[in-house]
Amino acid sequence: MTVTNNAVENFAVPGTVSAQSATPDRARSGSDVSELSLERVASRLGGFVGEQAEPVNREELIMRGMSNQQVDAVEVQRHQNEILHAFIYRWLICFFCSFLWLGIAVFSTLIWLAVSWSKARSQPERCDTDLIDWGTVVIVFQTYHMTLHSLVIRCVCGYNQNEEPRPPQPWRVVLFNVTNGIFGFGWNIGGVILASQSEDCREKLPSLHKSVLVFSSLSIIYTVFFLLSLIGIQQIAAYMLRHGMLSSAQAAPTGTFDQQKVVKFGDEALGDVTQCSICLDDFGSDPSKEIRQTSCGNSHFFHATCLQGWLKVGRTCPMCRQDLAPEGDTLGKEPPV
Repeated sequence: MTVTNNAVENFAVPGTVSAQSATPDRARSGSDVSELSLERVASRLGGFVGEQAEPVNREELIMRGMSNQQVDAVEVQRHQNEILHAFIYRWLICFFCSFLWLGIAVFSTLIWLAVSWSKARSQPERCDTDLIDWGTVVIVFQTYHMTLHSLVIRCVCGYNQNEEPRPPQPWRVVLFNVTNGIFGFGWNIGGVILASQSEDCREKLPSLHKSVLVFSSLSIIYTVFFLLSLIGIQQIAAYMLRHGMLSSAQAAPTGTFDQQKVVKFGDEALGDVTQCSICLDDFGSDPSKEIRQTSCGNSHFFHATCLQGWLKVGRTCPMCRQDLAPEGDTLGKEPPV
């Protein structure tokens, strides 16, 4: 883990779908990821968390060359984003707070490690593992990233990240940063192993032993959080939605899913529909997956697992937004005594 101000700039939020961003070549599914600063993340989320996206104009998209299924996918992904609003908003608050707390904690333990390392070097006593040498590499590595890394990227790699508009990173810069990250992560794992396997460092160099163990552990956790940010919270939430891992008070009443008709792959009822607009997978890629037709009467078809996960957070058809629950919302409830 490297303690730099650039860490927050790599926090990734997947792109949202809109009629303006859709193209004939590919219906965007929310998988595009951008590197944003905290301010840019907030502005990007302005239309995602608090505002409603403009309705999808089907006729306009079809005139631009998109197929009906691509337009359906755009509409479903937009509907999915709206459902995920509440989840993403809460998670972002928790994530930013945790990210900030971990950053402060790692920086504080780095200072503790540096002080303990300096005192241990001045003492003649040594322990059975090379914690001092391990600490030397960490101090040099962190000092380099705080002072020289940006200069090396600009002068050696020929990439200036301060240019406006910001140019994409060339492969040599990506490779260099990934190599640095892998080295730092592996070195922290090595620190945990060294401190854990030591037999006498806890008695001879107690402060250094504790600081190495704490710093390495926190750095590993911080790296995991950083990787989650690269994946994108919205992508994680969308995956959880499709696999039934989320639930809300707006979920469809019990039994709603069972009332959605089962359709076999190849059935004439499918017509020219070939893919699930929730997961965007073709029905033909795995014909053994159960397909359900919603009761909205508009011939909308989805994978059973995708639709079941959807109904745990909403009661409307993913496509046309008609209520799929029976009138009166009494399905699955105990009759009054």
